[in-house]
Amino acid sequence: MINDAIAKSYEAANYASHAYEQSFIANLHARSRLRGLNPKAPNSAKVLEIGCASGGNFIAQALVFKDAQFTGIELSKAQIKNGKTALEKIGIKNIDLLCLDICDTPAHFGSQKFDYIIAHGVYALHKNDCEA
Repeated sequence: MINDAIAKSYEAANYASHAYEQSFIANLHARSRLRGLNPKAPNSAKVLEIGCASGGNFIAQALVFKDAQFTGIELSKAQIKNGKTALEKIGIKNIDLLCLDICDTPAHFGSQKFDYIIAHGVYALHKNDCEA
């Protein structure tokens, strides 16, 4: 884990998790197309969000794009627990929330690829916080 003190502070501050228009994959898809790129269509995309809190940014997207797969990683165990509880109540199956240190993502995901990677509100790391 990056730092136990950081993890504990995340546990103490149950911050809000909600949707962000600028990271909605239909928005990212359209902006990419306007810039001449050929991104994966949102309806079947694989999306990773780093620092997903309890998954609030994914809920509306998962309801719209039922064949897309959303994976969120978050350092706070409490946020992941809250998110999984909410997803179960709503009945959303295409979101996977993982309590994972950002430094452990390469080892965890290996060669798995994502069509979109979203990160917002993630604290900056010192260059020595993650080993190469």
